[in-house]
Amino acid sequence: MDLESLSRQQIDGSRLLEVANDLLLFRKFDDVLKVCRLGTNTKQDVVFPSSVACSAGHAGLEHVDHHVDDGNQNGVKHNSVDVNSNEIIKRRFEESLCVLAIQAYAELDQWQHVEPFLTHCYGTPAAYPVKVVQLCILLYAKVHSYAMAEAILLQWLAFPDNQSQLQYSSILELYISQVLLPQGKVDEACELVQRTQCLKPDSKLNLLKHLKEVRERLEVNEQKNTDDSRSPLMKFVDRIGQLVCRFFPKARFKQIQKLTVMGLLLYLILFRTNLDLSSSISHAAVLWSGALRIWYSLFAPFHLMPKA
Repeated sequence: MDLESLSRQQIDGSRLLEVANDLLLFRKFDDVLKVCRLGTNTKQDVVFPSSVACSAGHAGLEHVDHHVDDGNQNGVKHNSVDVNSNEIIKRRFEESLCVLAIQAYAELDQWQHVEPFLTHCYGTPAAYPVKVVQLCILLYAKVHSYAMAEAILLQWLAFPDNQSQLQYSSILELYISQVLLPQGKVDEACELVQRTQCLKPDSKLNLLKHLKEVRERLEVNEQKNTDDSRSPLMKFVDRIGQLVCRFFPKARFKQIQKLTVMGLLLYLILFRTNLDLSSSISHAAVLWSGALRIWYSLFAPFHLMPKA
């Protein structure tokens, strides 16, 4: 298809979509974007076959009242259906082009151009269709552009017209799972769920329960990472201390436990540490600090004893 020649004449919208899909299939992403820009150009005259328009229009307007009186009212209804069906077709056409454009930008690793393209089409993120919002979440989450995703989604979620859509809760859940939780923003996610009035009570309860479980898992992982960050030497000393406590579990043997650990620390410093190495000196300093702490807890005056 010659895009330059098409730009000077009427375009069959359905045919343009077919071309864009074919170009995407053959991985001609730059050409896909050219077609999408042409189709979303407000100065371009895009038309649709009347048969397609009628079928799409009637499919999208099933809620129209079928009990309108005969006569002139039937003519008014028919004209209204034609006008509304054309608007529905144009919106679907534009949405399809935006979906194709997002995929093309993603394949070209030009995700930063997605938002300007959508702004040209819709003006504000609050007007994005559901499919476009879903793709934006997945795209920005994949490239870790969480700030961009938050800027778009907070506007979309706060818009009253969007809160009446059936997919609103699924968009909210996708935003939480793909954008907020990867950043560890569990508290922010909980606040968002709690202040969202359009959620059903059971959906809100399930989301909050899930977020509570996520917080507990994060706390366990954080504690595990803290434990893993300690040096192997300190882990070994802790295990020796636990072994001593197992043999002397009663309170009157606390001094024996501390003396045993202190003796082990001094042994490691004097006989198992090569002070010629800088790394060994740092380990020796840690051991010496532990030995002093035990000494103070056993023999120092009360004001010098280490805090528990």
